[in-house]
Amino acid sequence: MTKSITLAIMALTFSFSGDLSCDQTINKDVIQICYNYQVKGPLVSYYTLTAKQVNENNIKKRPRFYKEKNLAGSKRTTYADYTHGTSVRDIEAGRVQHYDRGHLAPDASFDYNQKALNKVYTMANIIPQVDIVNRKTWIKAEKYERLAANSSDVKVWNLVEYNDLSNYLVKLPIKQVDISKWNLGKKYGYINKAKVLQNKKIVVPSGFYKIISAGGIENSRVFYYANVSVDAKKDKLKNHLVKGQKKEWVIGELKRLGVLQ
Repeated sequence: MTKSITLAIMALTFSFSGDLSCDQTINKDVIQICYNYQVKGPLVSYYTLTAKQVNENNIKKRPRFYKEKNLAGSKRTTYADYTHGTSVRDIEAGRVQHYDRGHLAPDASFDYNQKALNKVYTMANIIPQVDIVNRKTWIKAEKYERLAANSSDVKVWNLVEYNDLSNYLVKLPIKQVDISKWNLGKKYGYINKAKVLQNKKIVVPSGFYKIISAGGIENSRVFYYANVSVDAKKDKLKNHLVKGQKKEWVIGELKRLGVLQ
């Protein structure tokens, strides 16, 4: 098989729909965010962690999420976009799946001081993440990056995979909500807000890559998590390790997006 054919097959196997790019780079000092307007979310959040940072303090109280003022109003998301039963219909399984506000750059890696912690609560750093992934599985890779930082400074990239740009996060249809006892004003308010959220078209990712490097990017460790419900008790970090051609593709995507530090 020729090299050109191999690369073509890789492009078909591992690809973002529409070859998404960084429409805007948002500098939050402690993290950098490669943001795309079409999906209304980040493609990459990247940063450096040190042993001093991950071992200093452990702020328990979490800040409020806030809209990113560096983004135009029509391009950004808000806290309310995810609340009160927002969901997306899983096209393949035909079921309704609920999503958390998932941090791409994790809050626990930046709880060494309040200013740094506040930075990762921008909605520009948030993606629709299946609750099990957010709370049980992806968190293992987040813990691993802090463990790695204890040995030496590490560079971390969190790369988002979007395979279906028509898979939007939307409000539950009004017919699924019991509004029989609501007053007229509340009914109209709910219906109007549902329409607004349906028009938001926040694209739900198909998965996430975490790339951790303590040296050159070629020697980095790469983990992949699909954005689907799984049995968290059977889930192991080692099962998500990415190697070979897929790892090469991931590194190639970071280069294409221009986010390698």
